[in-house]
Amino acid sequence: MIPTSAFHQHDAIIGPTPTLWCGVDVPDGDAFDFATAGVGSVYYYIDTTNDVSQQFTKIKNDGADNDWSRGIGVIRQNVVLADFTDQEDATGTMNMDVQIPQHAFVLRVVLTDVVAFAGDSSSALTVGYTGDTDAFVASGGASVQAAAEVVDGGVPQEPAVLADKTILLTITEDSDFGDITTGSMTVSVYYLL
Repeated sequence: MIPTSAFHQHDAIIGPTPTLWCGVDVPDGDAFDFATAGVGSVYYYIDTTNDVSQQFTKIKNDGADNDWSRGIGVIRQNVVLADFTDQEDATGTMNMDVQIPQHAFVLRVVLTDVVAFAGDSSSALTVGYTGDTDAFVASGGASVQAAAEVVDGGVPQEPAVLADKTILLTITEDSDFGDITTGSMTVSVYYLL
């Protein structure tokens, strides 16, 4: 079992020794446990809202948030048609609950357990953020018109994230988003940090 608090030890040669613990707080570089943990420490952040965990490793000791690196991270959310706001045109949009962090590099967006967002003839998902709505899944998007176990969003066209961003999902139906009557999926955004 992984402890829920850091165990701090100090070695005469290497200084603070690495520790392992888990918790529900995102690493804060100048908060006591995070600041005093030795380089090489591993912390598991448990996101109870979205039922995911992320592993952070302390790679330097400057008392800054970016002392902690995630390696490969994932932001995952189950979404249903009712989560989208009809823009009174061919599109419906929604913001994911968890932001993608500054300095992330998006590797891929993968959709799983897709229940068709069936419209008249086509429905496609683009993924990005306000100002660049198709940064991670390009315009024309990933088809969500038919049921599928897995849909690959393709290679992101603008993978670098220069500031914390709220991930924006946009479904485009061929003429009127209101034509879609059902649909659900799990959206997973994989990134390096």
